[in-house]
Amino acid sequence: MPPLETYLQEATEEPVFLGLSGDTPCFTADFSALDEATVHDQFCDAAAFMDLRSVAGNLGPASAAIAATAHGLVTWHLTNPFCSSCGARTQLEPAMRSTSRAPTPW
Repeated sequence: MPPLETYLQEATEEPVFLGLSGDTPCFTADFSALDEATVHDQFCDAAAFMDLRSVAGNLGPASAAIAATAHGLVTWHLTNPFCSSCGARTQLEPAMRSTSRAPTPW
């Protein structure tokens, strides 16, 4: 299996930090710009895009919560690219990776 960095190069944006699951840091990344063939070639034979609602029932409570949070954060970053106060394009906060901020304070 290729190193994680290889996969993350295929992401649309930088990974977003979700928090810790025990002692393990959890991140999400947006791979929605990839087509099915690229997913198959870059990740593994078993990889495929699936709607979260169709697989959520197969996940345990902790995994379902992580998956729902990941989906929510990626969707929020995709649909809210501008600051609601000043209108500037937001950028991921480097230290947090889950917070978007306008480049300059208003």
